[in-house]
Formats: sequence, C-alpha cells, structure tokens
Amino acid sequence: MTPDTIQKLNSLNIRMYRNASQDFSDSRSEPWDGWVLMLEEFKKLKFQPLHVLDVACGNARFYDFLRSKFKVDYRGMDTSEELLSIAALRNPDLKLFKHDILEYPWPVGHFDLVAAFGITHHLPGISTRQVFFSELSKHIDLQGYTIFTTWNFKDQPWLIRRQHSWAEIGLSPEDVDQGDFLLDWKGDPRLLRYAHAYTQDEVRQLCTNAGLEIVSIYTADGRNGNGNTYYIARKIERVFD
Repeated sequence: MTPDTIQKLNSLNIRMYRNASQDFSDSRSEPWDGWVLMLEEFKKLKFQPLHVLDVACGNARFYDFLRSKFKVDYRGMDTSEELLSIAALRNPDLKLFKHDILEYPWPVGHFDLVAAFGITHHLPGISTRQVFFSELSKHIDLQGYTIFTTWNFKDQPWLIRRQHSWAEIGLSPEDVDQGDFLLDWKGDPRLLRYAHAYTQDEVRQLCTNAGLEIVSIYTADGRNGNGNTYYIARKIERVFD
C-alpha cells in the first residue's frame, strides 16, 4: 500500500469519527464483556496504582471500568478531538491528550498496561500495522502487558452488508491489501470507514516482529459473543522476581 493510500484511508476514518462522534460515543457507554474476562488474567497484578495508557481511548469508558476494579493512574490518547472532549466532560480531571495514532513515536512513557481497543482494524497498510505493534511494545514496562482487540466484522453478516466499493472513494481493489474493507457507519453511506480483518497468524507475526509474546487469546462482545478477538501480550524480554 502506498503512503498516499495510507494517508487517504486514515483521513477517511478521522473524518468519520469527527462527523459521528456523539453517535459513536453514545453507542459506547457500557463496558465490553471482554473487559470482564480480562480481569481473570490480571487479578494477580500487584501494581499500585496500575499505570495505564489507553490508545484510541474515545470517550474513556475503559477508565470508568478500571477505576471500579483497581487504583488507576490513567492516560488516554486519541486522534479525535471531538471524542476527547466528550471524555473530558465525563471525567474533567482525567489525563487526556490528542495525538494522531499513526504519528510515531507516541509522546508518552512506559506503562503497566497498554490497552488498544477498537483501533487495530483502522490501521491501513502492513507497514503501518507493524509500527503500531512496535509502539505498543515500546511503551510497556518490562513487567507490564498490552491488551488489544481485533474486530471480527467478517463473521457478522449485518456488518458485511454495509460493505462499499473502493471506487466510491477513488480507489481500486489493487490499491488495498487482502482483508481490507470499506464499511459505513450504521448504514449511512456518507460515513465511510476503512477496516482491516486480521487472521490470528497475521497477529502472531506482528507480535513476534514487535518483540511481544501472546499469553492469552479469547473472543467476546457483540450479538453472538464473537465480535472481537482479545489478545494479551507481554514483552519477550522480561525481568522475573
């Protein structure tokens, strides 16, 4: 995928979230089921507080979930100024900052937990995806973890019916990668977004290349409980007690 196409698709997604920010936030008011399952993996964590980076945090509802379970030092990062404004209204004292997720390096330090929910499918191009996973790895403390999701929209017939032709945005199938789709938001053809469908082998390779070891994989969320695949990973080089 060329740099121009990557930029075009990233701009498309930024525009969609700008125009649908309130509607999107309203649809993301409750915790995902997969977050509850995550607690089983993290129940032995001894971080006090738990230092968290929430990549593509949206309205920061993950913070609302975490603070009921842990003592949390939370920082939220998102490309969307509109969604960050909504997050700030919900939690005025929260540490939030605007940064294009595809601009590297991220201007942050190291964390016990780096979360990335609902963002990996918006990463256009193999090179973009690899750098993103490397950034996840870079910002995890040696004893920390990352948890991220991939969206299983190909398994949801009602979502695939929202697929559009690449010609609608001036592209052809040859311009994009295998597994790439052009979808709309809630059936509105004016609100188009780029999405990539991952295979588990693809995710494993991205993690390996980024120096990450996957320690847990599970599916959750959505109408049938298979809307997202969750991956919990840690750095391959770790310091043990």
